[in-house]
Amino acid sequence: MNVKAPEAPEATQDTTPAGAERRKGNQLLRHWERLGADGALPALADIDPKALSTLWRYCFVAVRGRYGLLFTYVGPAVVRGWGVATQHGLEGIPPAVIAMIEEPAHEAETTGQPALREGQIANGWGDDLLYRAVALPLSDDGVAISHVIGLLDYVELRREVVKGVSIATSCHPRS
Repeated sequence: MNVKAPEAPEATQDTTPAGAERRKGNQLLRHWERLGADGALPALADIDPKALSTLWRYCFVAVRGRYGLLFTYVGPAVVRGWGVATQHGLEGIPPAVIAMIEEPAHEAETTGQPALREGQIANGWGDDLLYRAVALPLSDDGVAISHVIGLLDYVELRREVVKGVSIATSCHPRS
């Protein structure tokens, strides 16, 4: 089965209005809920990457195959955040990334309900990241799960390396 995810839109600036939801996972969930407002699950064809604006870079898409889920798209922000350089598709994505998006994607596929996972993990560069993965079921016929769309967002935890470093300053403490 050769199913292709929608093409990514051009990079855009964040145009989220002041006071609006800024958490990417919640934005994707609200978009999914609007698409399924009639009670049927949205289809992959309903997903318009341009409507998702900057979120699409953090998204992933998986198709339901004979032997489980096959990831057909993982956004460039996900790939870059995990310390992996790749031009297209899923080449070179570490197993840890696939495992983090696979678990909520599998849950969304089997339950037909949104799934959320969050935690902390080191990326490919050794930086600690706090992550949140959201997965949402999609259906080509409105009933049976055919795809899963999701989003993986992260925040890098900065670490300061100061051991053995002397800092020169022109400031003198007052007595």
